Amino acid sequence: MQVSHGVAQAGVAHADVHFFGGEPFCAEQVLDLAPDDLDVIAELETLYAQYEQWDDLVFLLKHKTGAVEDPEQKAEVQLQLGFVLRDQLEEVDQAIEVFQAVLSSEAVGDDALGALEALVHSQEMDGY
Repeated sequence: MQVSHGVAQAGVAHADVHFFGGEPFCAEQVLDLAPDDLDVIAELETLYAQYEQWDDLVFLLKHKTGAVEDPEQKAEVQLQLGFVLRDQLEEVDQAIEVFQAVLSSEAVGDDALGALEALVHSQEMDGY
């Protein structure tokens, strides 16, 4: 496996990527070197999703939410975060909070509304 160009530019050498032995890669190290580099963040997102490092992906998406300035892009990142929380980690309460944050933002989309409605409906069906 080769380290992608952006992550390598952030100063992380091939030997520093620890997906090999099942150990998660440490995003904090890369984000310390390139905290607002959206290309590097996108590459880490891909790696975390590929290796199903969902907790690390959540950490990264929360960081990315703060790094993105455009309200529509921020809403897209928050939606992605909500879907990972809901679908991969089954953290429904946290996912609802994220979707509600999207709904209260400037860039309210049908995806957030639909996801939130589905979650509320499933919670009602489960007796919450």
